[in-house]
Amino acid sequence: MLSQDRLIYESKHFCMMPWVQLHLWPAGQAFPCCQWDSEKPVGTYGAGQGLHELWNAPAMQAARSEMLEDRPVAACTRCYDVEAQGLPSMRQASLDAFPHHWDLVQKTTHAGRTLENRMAYLDIRFSNRCNLRCQTCGPELSSGWYEDQTALFGQPPHAKILEVGPHDQLWSELLPQLRHVEHAYFAGGEPLICDEHYRILDHWLEIGRTGVRINYTTNFTLLEHKHARVLDYWKRFPNVRVSASLDDSGARAEYLRKGTSWAVIEKNRERMLQECPGTPFEITPTISAFNVWHFPEFHLDWVERGFIGPADAVINILTYKPEHSMRVLPTAFKREVADKWRDYGARLASIARTRGADVAKVEASYQAVIDHLLGRDDSALLPEFFRRMDQVNKVRHEDVFAVYPELKRVWEQA
Repeated sequence: MLSQDRLIYESKHFCMMPWVQLHLWPAGQAFPCCQWDSEKPVGTYGAGQGLHELWNAPAMQAARSEMLEDRPVAACTRCYDVEAQGLPSMRQASLDAFPHHWDLVQKTTHAGRTLENRMAYLDIRFSNRCNLRCQTCGPELSSGWYEDQTALFGQPPHAKILEVGPHDQLWSELLPQLRHVEHAYFAGGEPLICDEHYRILDHWLEIGRTGVRINYTTNFTLLEHKHARVLDYWKRFPNVRVSASLDDSGARAEYLRKGTSWAVIEKNRERMLQECPGTPFEITPTISAFNVWHFPEFHLDWVERGFIGPADAVINILTYKPEHSMRVLPTAFKREVADKWRDYGARLASIARTRGADVAKVEASYQAVIDHLLGRDDSALLPEFFRRMDQVNKVRHEDVFAVYPELKRVWEQA
């Protein structure tokens, strides 16, 4: 790169994602990436807007222009916030992954219009089909939530099943782009029950593109779909990495992600270790008021049983539903939680040191949770947390306090 190009590339607001990706949600909303503010889509697929039109939608062009001028992009705050916590962001990851696509940036007009569309990164949420009803989700990304949402708040303003469409149009536009894909990310809904996911893998096998880096975020409740066994596919793609959205264990996991069978989850992990022992696997918990107390115990248990390594937990912090955030907990309880995270973090770091794993990653992720937990007092939202929880419990005929006795203690002292 020329020196001026290097200054742009290394600036604190530049990101490669608007040049190498177009991210779609099940209802068709389009974004430059999955970290973009979900309330600010750049357009909607269909109704006269195909991939080509969306790639140069006014908001896409504006974002590119602002990045080239090293100005903060209002919809990119999630990456900025993550970086402020000392954690790696998608923005930073894009700089490591796609420097060889700088020619796309060079072909960009001053107004932010790109003259070539090249989808090096694939992340399309083809459908909201999902077999679970997770506490921190909703009907837009999980079809399983539709009935509960209707019972709680009235019928959602969309169909139960959402699919990006028109389907034939999307596939005809996507097919030529698949030869450019270097890195694919499959999420959902639940990607392992998505027909398009298997169709894409079959296409790559047909054209010999088995070297594509493929990442999954899956609820890991099933490994078969119709006549397809995903383990058979993973054996043929050497660069697969599986991230399981597991927030807790046992009955706690079954409550937090309704529809989960914990016995099946553990059996699936055993099968994967037997059939695909070399395929990287990690858990990607979302830490909220529900699981912040018990997660370290689950993490240590799976490490000690050989299901994951000590650094194989990519911890996400729930921020988009403030009433479910760990920050709603009372101050005294937060201090107990922080002490527990310090203790388990030290134990896991010690194991990581013994095994030659990434000690810094373990320490940083545990400290990030502690810092977030203690960073602000949102206990004024605690009544809303319990109110929402009670609403869901009545619809699902559950008793949260039987599963989370620590939350009963919080409720009694509130």
